[in-house]
Amino acid sequence: MIASLFNTSSFFSYLLSITILAAAVYIKGEIPQNFFGFETEKSIALLLLSCCMLAVDWAVKKHYWAKQANFHLLLFPLFVFALPISSWHNWMLMFLFFVWIAFSYLVAIDQSGGTITKVFNAFFFFFIGCLFFPQGVILLPLLWLIILIKGVLSLQSFFVSTLPIVALLLLEVVIVYFFPNRPIFPSFDFSTIVFSRPWEPLFRLNLWRIILVVLFLVALFKHYLDMGTKSASYGAGMIALFVTTATGFLFGLAFQSQSYFAWIFFLMPLTALATHVFEEIKRAWLRELFFLGIIALLLIGKQGLLG
Repeated sequence: MIASLFNTSSFFSYLLSITILAAAVYIKGEIPQNFFGFETEKSIALLLLSCCMLAVDWAVKKHYWAKQANFHLLLFPLFVFALPISSWHNWMLMFLFFVWIAFSYLVAIDQSGGTITKVFNAFFFFFIGCLFFPQGVILLPLLWLIILIKGVLSLQSFFVSTLPIVALLLLEVVIVYFFPNRPIFPSFDFSTIVFSRPWEPLFRLNLWRIILVVLFLVALFKHYLDMGTKSASYGAGMIALFVTTATGFLFGLAFQSQSYFAWIFFLMPLTALATHVFEEIKRAWLRELFFLGIIALLLIGKQGLLG
Protein backbone atom coordinates (compact mmCIF):
# COMPACT_ATOMS: atom_id res chain seq x y z
CA MET A 1 0.00 0.00 0.00
CA ILE A 2 0.94 3.64 -0.42
CA ALA A 3 1.91 4.31 3.21
CA SER A 4 4.36 1.41 3.18
CA LEU A 5 6.59 3.35 0.78
CA PHE A 6 7.09 5.98 3.49
CA ASN A 7 7.98 3.56 6.28
CA THR A 8 11.65 4.07 5.41
CA SER A 9 13.52 6.67 3.40
CA SER A 10 13.79 5.74 -0.25
CA PHE A 11 14.03 7.34 -3.65
CA PHE A 12 10.47 6.29 -4.49
CA SER A 13 9.05 7.94 -1.36
CA TYR A 14 10.58 11.28 -2.36
CA LEU A 15 9.46 10.85 -5.97
CA LEU A 16 5.91 9.98 -4.94
CA SER A 17 5.68 12.89 -2.49
CA ILE A 18 6.83 15.38 -5.13
CA THR A 19 4.34 13.87 -7.60
CA ILE A 20 1.45 14.22 -5.15
CA LEU A 21 2.53 17.76 -4.33
CA ALA A 22 2.69 18.66 -8.03
CA ALA A 23 -0.82 17.27 -8.55
CA ALA A 24 -2.05 19.22 -5.51
CA VAL A 25 -0.62 22.46 -6.93
CA TYR A 26 -1.67 22.15 -10.55
CA ILE A 27 -5.30 21.19 -9.87
CA LYS A 28 -5.85 24.45 -7.98
CA GLY A 29 -7.86 27.27 -9.52
CA GLU A 30 -6.34 29.62 -12.05
CA ILE A 31 -4.17 32.53 -11.08
CA PRO A 32 -5.00 35.98 -12.51
CA GLN A 33 -2.64 36.83 -15.33
CA ASN A 34 0.47 38.67 -14.21
CA PHE A 35 3.99 39.38 -15.35
CA PHE A 36 5.20 35.86 -14.72
CA GLY A 37 2.25 34.10 -16.31
CA PHE A 38 -0.07 31.42 -15.03
CA GLU A 39 2.01 28.25 -15.31
CA THR A 40 5.23 29.92 -14.21
CA GLU A 41 3.57 31.14 -11.02
CA LYS A 42 2.39 27.64 -10.20
CA SER A 43 5.81 26.19 -10.98
CA ILE A 44 7.39 28.64 -8.56
CA ALA A 45 4.82 27.67 -5.93
CA LEU A 46 5.61 23.98 -6.48
CA LEU A 47 9.33 24.65 -6.12
CA LEU A 48 8.85 26.61 -2.89
CA LEU A 49 6.45 24.05 -1.43
CA SER A 50 8.92 21.30 -2.28
CA CYS A 51 11.67 23.24 -0.50
CA CYS A 52 9.43 23.63 2.57
CA MET A 53 8.63 19.91 2.57
CA LEU A 54 12.26 18.88 2.18
CA ALA A 55 13.25 21.33 4.92
CA VAL A 56 10.84 19.53 7.23
CA ASP A 57 12.35 16.21 6.18
CA TRP A 58 15.84 17.52 6.93
CA ALA A 59 14.78 18.71 10.39
CA VAL A 60 13.05 15.41 11.26
CA LYS A 61 16.18 13.44 10.43
CA LYS A 62 18.64 15.92 11.95
CA HIS A 63 16.83 16.14 15.29
CA TYR A 64 15.76 12.46 15.40
CA TRP A 65 12.04 13.26 15.66
CA ALA A 66 11.45 9.89 13.96
CA LYS A 67 13.55 6.73 13.78
CA GLN A 68 13.54 6.08 10.05
CA ALA A 69 10.04 6.76 8.71
CA ASN A 70 9.19 9.81 6.63
CA PHE A 71 5.39 9.91 6.72
CA HIS A 72 5.64 13.69 6.73
CA LEU A 73 6.45 13.40 3.02
CA LEU A 74 3.01 11.88 2.50
CA LEU A 75 1.05 14.05 4.93
CA PHE A 76 2.43 17.37 3.69
CA PRO A 77 1.25 17.12 0.05
CA LEU A 78 -2.07 15.58 1.12
CA PHE A 79 -2.87 18.57 3.30
CA VAL A 80 -1.67 21.01 0.64
CA PHE A 81 -4.22 19.34 -1.63
CA ALA A 82 -6.89 19.95 1.02
CA LEU A 83 -6.16 23.67 1.41
CA PRO A 84 -8.81 25.81 -0.32
CA ILE A 85 -6.20 27.96 -2.06
CA SER A 86 -7.76 30.73 -4.13
CA SER A 87 -4.98 33.33 -4.09
CA TRP A 88 -1.31 32.57 -4.58
CA HIS A 89 1.22 34.33 -2.40
CA ASN A 90 4.63 32.91 -3.24
CA TRP A 91 6.40 35.62 -1.25
CA MET A 92 4.75 34.20 1.86
CA LEU A 93 6.14 30.76 1.02
CA MET A 94 9.61 32.26 0.72
CA PHE A 95 9.19 33.78 4.17
CA LEU A 96 7.97 30.51 5.72
CA PHE A 97 10.91 28.58 4.27
CA PHE A 98 13.39 30.99 5.89
CA VAL A 99 11.45 30.92 9.18
CA TRP A 100 11.74 27.13 9.27
CA ILE A 101 15.49 27.35 8.69
CA ALA A 102 15.68 29.83 11.58
CA PHE A 103 13.63 27.50 13.77
CA SER A 104 15.92 24.57 12.92
CA TYR A 105 18.98 26.53 14.01
CA LEU A 106 17.41 27.38 17.38
CA VAL A 107 16.22 23.82 18.03
CA ALA A 108 19.78 22.61 17.38
CA ILE A 109 21.11 24.66 20.31
CA ASP A 110 22.85 22.49 22.95
CA GLN A 111 23.39 19.61 20.55
CA SER A 112 26.90 20.49 19.42
CA GLY A 113 27.79 23.85 20.99
CA GLY A 114 28.13 27.09 19.06
CA THR A 115 25.08 28.69 20.71
CA ILE A 116 25.92 32.26 19.71
CA THR A 117 26.55 31.26 16.10
CA LYS A 118 23.23 29.42 15.90
CA VAL A 119 21.35 32.34 17.40
CA PHE A 120 22.92 34.75 14.91
CA ASN A 121 22.23 32.44 11.95
CA ALA A 122 18.63 31.89 13.05
CA PHE A 123 17.82 35.58 13.27
CA PHE A 124 19.74 36.32 10.08
CA PHE A 125 17.57 33.89 8.11
CA PHE A 126 14.45 35.18 9.85
CA PHE A 127 15.09 38.79 8.88
CA ILE A 128 16.02 37.74 5.35
CA GLY A 129 12.61 36.07 5.19
CA CYS A 130 10.94 39.26 6.39
CA LEU A 131 12.23 41.00 3.26
CA PHE A 132 9.78 38.84 1.29
CA PHE A 133 6.86 39.11 3.73
CA PRO A 134 7.34 42.09 6.10
CA GLN A 135 4.23 41.34 8.18
CA GLY A 136 5.91 38.12 9.27
CA VAL A 137 8.02 40.14 11.70
CA ILE A 138 5.21 39.54 14.22
CA LEU A 139 6.75 36.07 14.68
CA LEU A 140 9.89 37.61 16.17
CA PRO A 141 8.78 36.97 19.80
CA LEU A 142 8.42 33.28 18.91
CA LEU A 143 12.16 33.04 18.26
CA TRP A 144 12.99 34.64 21.59
CA LEU A 145 10.54 32.29 23.28
CA ILE A 146 12.30 29.29 21.73
CA ILE A 147 15.65 30.60 23.02
CA LEU A 148 14.05 30.86 26.47
CA ILE A 149 12.74 27.28 26.20
CA LYS A 150 16.22 26.09 25.24
CA GLY A 151 17.54 27.82 28.38
CA VAL A 152 20.04 30.15 26.68
CA LEU A 153 18.18 33.49 26.77
CA SER A 154 20.55 36.10 28.15
CA LEU A 155 21.66 39.64 27.44
CA GLN A 156 24.39 38.26 25.19
CA SER A 157 22.04 36.08 23.11
CA PHE A 158 19.48 38.90 22.92
CA PHE A 159 22.14 41.32 21.71
CA VAL A 160 23.37 38.82 19.12
CA SER A 161 19.80 38.33 17.88
CA THR A 162 19.60 42.04 17.00
CA LEU A 163 22.85 42.11 15.01
CA PRO A 164 21.37 40.76 11.73
CA ILE A 165 18.68 43.46 11.55
CA VAL A 166 21.28 46.13 12.38
CA ALA A 167 23.49 44.82 9.57
CA LEU A 168 20.57 44.86 7.12
CA LEU A 169 19.63 48.40 8.15
CA LEU A 170 23.20 49.57 7.57
CA LEU A 171 23.13 47.86 4.18
CA GLU A 172 19.92 49.71 3.32
CA VAL A 173 21.51 53.03 4.28
CA VAL A 174 24.32 52.36 1.82
CA ILE A 175 21.93 51.21 -0.93
CA VAL A 176 19.58 54.17 -0.48
CA TYR A 177 22.56 56.54 -0.60
CA PHE A 178 23.59 55.28 -4.04
CA PHE A 179 20.11 54.26 -5.27
CA PRO A 180 17.53 56.49 -3.55
CA ASN A 181 14.55 54.76 -5.17
CA ARG A 182 15.58 51.19 -4.35
CA PRO A 183 15.30 50.48 -0.60
CA ILE A 184 15.67 46.83 0.38
CA PHE A 185 13.04 46.99 3.15
CA PRO A 186 9.44 47.08 1.92
CA SER A 187 6.82 48.98 3.85
CA PHE A 188 5.19 47.34 6.86
CA ASP A 189 1.40 47.25 6.64
CA PHE A 190 -0.30 45.45 9.51
CA SER A 191 -3.79 46.63 8.63
CA THR A 192 -4.36 43.47 6.55
CA ILE A 193 -3.88 41.18 9.55
CA VAL A 194 -7.40 39.97 10.29
CA PHE A 195 -8.27 36.93 12.38
CA SER A 196 -10.74 35.11 10.17
CA ARG A 197 -13.34 32.84 11.68
CA PRO A 198 -11.88 29.34 12.02
CA TRP A 199 -15.02 27.48 10.88
CA GLU A 200 -16.98 27.58 7.64
CA PRO A 201 -20.80 27.29 7.53
CA LEU A 202 -20.72 23.90 5.77
CA PHE A 203 -19.39 20.99 7.82
CA ARG A 204 -17.46 19.42 4.94
CA LEU A 205 -15.46 22.63 4.44
CA ASN A 206 -14.11 22.25 7.96
CA LEU A 207 -12.95 18.64 7.65
CA TRP A 208 -9.36 19.51 6.81
CA ARG A 209 -9.12 21.81 9.85
CA ILE A 210 -10.68 19.17 12.11
CA ILE A 211 -8.22 16.53 10.90
CA LEU A 212 -5.28 18.87 11.47
CA VAL A 213 -6.37 19.82 14.99
CA VAL A 214 -7.07 16.20 15.99
CA LEU A 215 -3.71 15.11 14.55
CA PHE A 216 -1.96 17.87 16.51
CA LEU A 217 -3.62 16.84 19.78
CA VAL A 218 -2.76 13.16 19.25
CA ALA A 219 0.85 14.02 18.36
CA LEU A 220 1.11 16.34 21.37
CA PHE A 221 -0.10 13.59 23.71
CA LYS A 222 2.13 10.92 22.17
CA HIS A 223 5.31 13.01 22.24
CA TYR A 224 4.54 14.18 25.79
CA LEU A 225 4.44 10.56 26.95
CA ASP A 226 7.76 9.81 25.23
CA MET A 227 9.60 12.88 26.55
CA GLY A 228 10.29 11.22 29.90
CA THR A 229 12.66 8.74 28.25
CA LYS A 230 14.57 11.35 26.23
CA SER A 231 17.31 13.85 27.03
CA ALA A 232 16.57 17.33 28.37
CA SER A 233 17.74 18.89 25.09
CA TYR A 234 15.36 16.68 23.11
CA GLY A 235 12.51 17.57 25.45
CA ALA A 236 13.17 21.29 25.08
CA GLY A 237 13.23 20.88 21.31
CA MET A 238 9.87 19.09 21.37
CA ILE A 239 8.32 21.82 23.54
CA ALA A 240 9.61 24.38 21.05
CA LEU A 241 8.01 22.33 18.26
CA PHE A 242 4.69 22.25 20.16
CA VAL A 243 4.75 26.01 20.65
CA THR A 244 5.65 26.59 17.00
CA THR A 245 2.78 24.38 15.84
CA ALA A 246 0.29 26.25 18.02
CA THR A 247 1.67 29.57 16.74
CA GLY A 248 1.31 28.24 13.19
CA PHE A 249 -2.41 27.70 13.80
CA LEU A 250 -2.81 31.33 14.91
CA PHE A 251 -0.70 32.48 11.96
CA GLY A 252 -3.04 30.61 9.61
CA LEU A 253 -6.08 32.30 11.10
CA ALA A 254 -4.44 35.73 10.94
CA PHE A 255 -3.23 35.59 7.34
CA GLN A 256 -5.60 33.19 5.55
CA SER A 257 -7.53 36.21 4.28
CA GLN A 258 -4.43 37.04 2.21
CA SER A 259 -3.63 33.47 1.18
CA TYR A 260 -4.29 29.99 2.51
CA PHE A 261 -0.56 29.44 2.09
CA ALA A 262 -0.44 30.87 5.62
CA TRP A 263 -1.48 27.40 6.85
CA ILE A 264 1.82 25.99 5.56
CA PHE A 265 3.38 27.37 8.74
CA PHE A 266 1.02 25.08 10.67
CA LEU A 267 1.58 22.11 8.35
CA MET A 268 5.37 22.12 8.59
CA PRO A 269 5.76 21.51 12.34
CA LEU A 270 2.58 19.42 12.47
CA THR A 271 3.75 16.91 9.86
CA ALA A 272 7.13 16.76 11.61
CA LEU A 273 5.31 15.83 14.84
CA ALA A 274 2.95 13.36 13.19
CA THR A 275 5.64 11.18 11.60
CA HIS A 276 6.58 9.61 14.93
CA VAL A 277 2.92 8.97 15.75
CA PHE A 278 2.37 6.88 12.61
CA GLU A 279 5.77 5.23 13.00
CA GLU A 280 4.71 3.90 16.41
CA ILE A 281 1.70 2.11 14.90
CA LYS A 282 3.17 -1.39 14.69
CA ARG A 283 0.45 -3.03 12.62
CA ALA A 284 0.91 -2.04 8.99
CA TRP A 285 -2.76 -2.63 8.12
CA LEU A 286 -3.90 -0.29 10.89
CA ARG A 287 -1.51 2.42 9.68
CA GLU A 288 -2.81 2.00 6.15
CA LEU A 289 -6.37 2.26 7.46
CA PHE A 290 -5.60 5.55 9.19
CA PHE A 291 -4.05 7.02 6.04
CA LEU A 292 -6.93 5.82 3.88
CA GLY A 293 -9.35 7.38 6.36
CA ILE A 294 -7.53 10.70 6.22
CA ILE A 295 -7.44 10.63 2.42
CA ALA A 296 -11.15 9.75 2.26
CA LEU A 297 -12.14 12.57 4.61
CA LEU A 298 -10.02 15.08 2.71
CA LEU A 299 -11.63 14.01 -0.56
CA ILE A 300 -15.10 14.29 0.98
CA GLY A 301 -14.34 17.81 2.17
CA LYS A 302 -12.76 18.79 -1.13
CA GLN A 303 -15.25 17.32 -3.56
CA GLY A 304 -18.40 18.10 -1.59
CA LEU A 305 -19.61 14.56 -1.02
CA LEU A 306 -21.19 15.75 2.23
CA GLY A 307 -23.69 18.54 2.52
